[in-house]
Amino acid sequence: MTDIAGFTKAILDRSRGMNLFDDLDIAETTYVCSCITEFLGQFQGSLTGGEEARDLHALKLEMVMAARKEFAKVLAERNQYFSFPPEKREIVERIYDRLLDEVIQVFAEEGPGALRGRVIEHRKRLRSLFDAPVEAKPCFYYRARFQLELFGIDEGALLEPILDIGCGPEAGLVRYLRGLGLDARGLDRFIDAPGDFLCDEGWEGFRFEANSWGTVISHMAFSNHFIHHYAESDGKDYFFALKYREILDSLKRGGSFHYAPSLPFIESYLPVGEFSLRTRTIDGGLGVSTVARL
Repeated sequence: MTDIAGFTKAILDRSRGMNLFDDLDIAETTYVCSCITEFLGQFQGSLTGGEEARDLHALKLEMVMAARKEFAKVLAERNQYFSFPPEKREIVERIYDRLLDEVIQVFAEEGPGALRGRVIEHRKRLRSLFDAPVEAKPCFYYRARFQLELFGIDEGALLEPILDIGCGPEAGLVRYLRGLGLDARGLDRFIDAPGDFLCDEGWEGFRFEANSWGTVISHMAFSNHFIHHYAESDGKDYFFALKYREILDSLKRGGSFHYAPSLPFIESYLPVGEFSLRTRTIDGGLGVSTVARL
């Protein structure tokens, strides 16, 4: 059984070191073509109409979906605030589906030496999706103990269940808390290994059910993006304001939402008698906030 996701990741890993907006990087295809050749070579029967032909459609679909997700991850690593709207995500899938059709045909009829031109054209189609180059604004991840100390959290006093919004691909804080026997779960669109306690979905589409969480934590994630869109005045700040209230309503009585950076432009509107607010500023000027439901 071939690891489709693994091959796709290997191919897209090359994109982590390239700039899609640089013609010289677009023209460099050596590593990508070798990965594609290795992958297609394992399915020679499918490509020539052998007994595995019936599985080709399923293989293509799986690889297209994996490629779209890995491409989104590459972009987010370059700029943590960037995300395609749903309609462009579908276009990305069609672009990768077209690439697969082309390289399968080339591999079967002309051989692997003819892949280079198809890969270059594919990259140009991806670049055409952007109105402007994606500016580099990378994301960083932090140790579990550092995050707990930042918020002044005592693990023994945490109200369960616990949700880490933007927990990162490896979900370090979630795994640390679960190692202490706590019911901790994570939410991140780029979870490495989704499972019972890790959801590979962004907060945009996640439904925070009322009265469901004892503790919600989000370090340099939700509020960081909220501030970005508030400063950009791009219209998304209203969505984040609604989501902020949804998160607060998802807290149980006595539950708390710990986040950094602080959100002074909306914290001043917290309903008196429903929530209490504690904020502090650490070295460097970073605001740290805890909102508790009364």
